[in-house]
Amino acid sequence: MDGENGFHTVENPPRLFPRSGKATAWCWLVLGLLLGLCGCKSIQTSRMRVPALRHWVLTASASVDGYGPGQAVDGQTNTWWRSGESEPQWIQVDMGRTAMVGGFSLQWGDPPAVSYTISTSLDGVHWAMAHDVSNGDGGWDQVRLEAAPARYIRVLVRRGRQGTGASLVSLEVLGLWDQPVVTVDGDRRPEAAVMLDGPADTVWASSSRSAVLLV
Repeated sequence: MDGENGFHTVENPPRLFPRSGKATAWCWLVLGLLLGLCGCKSIQTSRMRVPALRHWVLTASASVDGYGPGQAVDGQTNTWWRSGESEPQWIQVDMGRTAMVGGFSLQWGDPPAVSYTISTSLDGVHWAMAHDVSNGDGGWDQVRLEAAPARYIRVLVRRGRQGTGASLVSLEVLGLWDQPVVTVDGDRRPEAAVMLDGPADTVWASSSRSAVLLV
């Protein structure tokens, strides 16, 4: 019924959203927020991964003709970087952006480096030593580190086995998500990872004759 002032009284105003509609809307809102947060985390994680090789730039203090620094990251075991004969010598990686670095894998050729250091840098100017080897035995060195941000990696060969530099067949930069997992008889055994650290004087011995090691 119309009042004197022309206003209408509505006893049961229509609902803009039915109850079920409100619940559905809230569900979609919450789901969208969760997906957004997961997406941001995924993007951040991806940005901190070690960049693909195509983004890397390799340089070296000196190289023998035909054995440039790029041959240490080409994935081939019949190619390698051969440093100059004077010592020390270095090979350097610019990954193109900062990433979380958790370790390195180096495969030495002939002659190998018996004394070398690995350093990291954010700007290519200020360096921090990440790993030092003074009594290397060549072959394959697996270096595990506490993960830290870096863009530049430099391997400095202080002394080769023959005193004339060294040959590096393969250089890999391991990210935070590339850490080796060592299990013995199905159980995680972090102490067994010393077999992968490079120095010959670090060993791991199993207390069980039937132990099975998986990396």
